[in-house]
Amino acid sequence: MDWTTVLRSQQVDFIRRLQCPSAILHQLTNPQLKGYHCELTVVSGEILAQICQPGEAVAALKQALASLAIQNYLDPLITPINIADKKGSDSPIYFRITSEPKIRIIVKIDCGDLETIRWQVNRPEMEDCAATVCLLIPGNLPGDLLADPRVIWAGFLPLEMIKWKNGEASVKIEDLLYSGGLRVYLQSLLWNCWQTLIGHEDAVLSVAIAPNGQTVASGSRDKTIKIWNLETGTLIRTLRGHSEAVNTVSFSDNGNLIASGSSDKTISIWDVQTGESIRTLYGHSDNVESVVFSPDSQTLASSDRDKTIVIWDLVTGELIRRLEGEKNLERPVAITPNGQAITSGSMEKTIRIWDLKTGEPIRSLEGHTDTVEAVAFSPDGKTLVSGSIDKTVKVWQRGCI
Repeated sequence: MDWTTVLRSQQVDFIRRLQCPSAILHQLTNPQLKGYHCELTVVSGEILAQICQPGEAVAALKQALASLAIQNYLDPLITPINIADKKGSDSPIYFRITSEPKIRIIVKIDCGDLETIRWQVNRPEMEDCAATVCLLIPGNLPGDLLADPRVIWAGFLPLEMIKWKNGEASVKIEDLLYSGGLRVYLQSLLWNCWQTLIGHEDAVLSVAIAPNGQTVASGSRDKTIKIWNLETGTLIRTLRGHSEAVNTVSFSDNGNLIASGSSDKTISIWDVQTGESIRTLYGHSDNVESVVFSPDSQTLASSDRDKTIVIWDLVTGELIRRLEGEKNLERPVAITPNGQAITSGSMEKTIRIWDLKTGEPIRSLEGHTDTVEAVAFSPDGKTLVSGSIDKTVKVWQRGCI
């Protein structure tokens, strides 16, 4: 059972309580109820007088009530967005996550009854928004708005759950998730440090996560590699063998091996389960800066600070070849998911693609205006992404490369 199933079940119960006249089962129909909750906001006294003044436009009154409800329940998690940043729309109200300004929510508020109320949303106004929050003022405009200002939290809907038709959607209360889960949902969008792994005696220079998502490897200036259990945060074992800093670590695709590259100009291959060193690879003339396995774990590509890329046979431990013909190869390397090609960045502002088996250059991609510092393939191998000192990220597709 996932989290949406739980919130949908709670929403069904919430709607039942809304429709039930019994005060024992539900007190949202009681205008004397004071406070701010995930189901109801009741406004009265001086606050009501400040935001609901006679003669004020109905749209302004609705927005004032919506803003009050949202801020009192979700503050300080959210912050209102300036009206000038609302892309010209007068109806929606936008908030951003305080600690993550790029994450927004859009608030829709309207008057009506449960049977007929529909909240209208469209794709342009949902741009950059993670979810829409729907609020209901029971009754008709404008009299009930002024006489009995109760804001019912009808629910919320994440962007990916909205069912669009020609770029628009009409949302009923039955379509929404229970509003009591909104805060937890918004918090789930944030990056939070939930563990700190302590054990290295010097700077950590590299980290890698195993394909199973349960194991982490870290390389350090203290010359060790540590393997951690990600779920418990406990240290599984420490790998020792390098005589200088460990600059890079990488897991094989099957998760059974770890490769480590060091300033001692060597590469070590380790058995993850036993922690034993399987073999040490010699051949670089400078600090090893990058290591990457082929998908079948039979081949390894590595690069060093001397701008040299080396291909290794992991079965025999032999150096297969050095990629020749380039004077300015840069440290990042990536192997295609099918294991047929390797790509590298260049100080000459280009990206080189090589045949992994023959070492022959396949092509050169031009477009960056400065050194290419990072390259990565998509899982299907059809897309290559590159990052450069020129402050851009370029996305290359197979039709282009």
